Amino acid sequence: HPKVKETFNRAKNLAQNMDVNLKLAVVLMGLLAYYFNTEDYDTAEDLMKYMEELGKDPVNGYFFKLPVLHVSGTSFVVQGDLKLGEENLRKAINLYDPTQKDFDKFLDFNFKVNAEAWLSVALQMLGKMNEARRISEKHKLILKDFTGSHNLYHLYTFQSLRALMAREWKEAARVMEEYLPIVRKFGDPVFTLTAEVYYNIALSFLGDQKAIEKAIQLINTCFDIGFKAFASTLSPFIGEKYFQIGDYDAALNWIEKILGHVNQTGSHTRTAELYRLKGLVLGALGKPGDIVEEHLIKAIKLANKQSARVFELRATVDLARLWKKHGKAEKGYEMLKETLKGFKEGHDSADLLEAREVLESCK
Repeated sequence: HPKVKETFNRAKNLAQNMDVNLKLAVVLMGLLAYYFNTEDYDTAEDLMKYMEELGKDPVNGYFFKLPVLHVSGTSFVVQGDLKLGEENLRKAINLYDPTQKDFDKFLDFNFKVNAEAWLSVALQMLGKMNEARRISEKHKLILKDFTGSHNLYHLYTFQSLRALMAREWKEAARVMEEYLPIVRKFGDPVFTLTAEVYYNIALSFLGDQKAIEKAIQLINTCFDIGFKAFASTLSPFIGEKYFQIGDYDAALNWIEKILGHVNQTGSHTRTAELYRLKGLVLGALGKPGDIVEEHLIKAIKLANKQSARVFELRATVDLARLWKKHGKAEKGYEMLKETLKGFKEGHDSADLLEAREVLESCK
């Protein structure tokens, strides 16, 4: 709605004259979430610096420190700084203390559950798949302890997102089939919208041809309403699915559109995936091997910089295949073997099983 930004700006202006108390913490936390979701990371960073100063307040400082650690952690993850994101999310989890005076007046949701949900996704990309799965399994077990819409949203949808990141399509769909009746009963339009995105992406990879178009429509709606950080994170799945079904022109158009967006906003958590997919699509469209190689190496370098081991592995697998095709199987074998050394867990995951199969084929 056109008045959303206007209303948040009014809140920001009013907050400048408020006393340092619990109410101010709630207002600033809401502003922080707004700037994060709309990909206004510079404004969010300025606000976090201000809140860090307020965190020194001897009476109410805790209520400023906790949201800063949490939102900065999620922001770092979405911008592609996975290690710093992991670090801040772990700090937020450790700082969580419901025994703090007036804590029940501060939040209507569980900050720890929220931070753990985000941490599970970061860990999946970092290649710490077993720990990521353990968090998801833990969240399955505690579902019965929560009734609020916000808590259930994070408990369910991040299980599905972790599964999507791990290419566990059936699990991602199963979780959403359980959650969608619940969120529809609550009547929260944004939570329902995003749950439908997860569900239709999962269905599309399970072979539902209509689901891909539905997912595109829903993601575009997320961009339109300003839920941009979410839409940027999920968009690469669309390019991957277009490539998988052989619609290469649609894949290239979508990937270039999303690359343009994230390069402008800074939501780089899955930019390496976009470059990898673009390379594969260009190869399928008949472009020379050196152009494909250029995009795959760009993906590898970016993923390595971000410590996104899973994305680095995927791009290396595709590069090994390309080199094998052009008579350089030994080179691909050595590079892939070296990348696989970085994985200490997740050996039964789809990505590592595929990588070992390609490694064997390059011998």
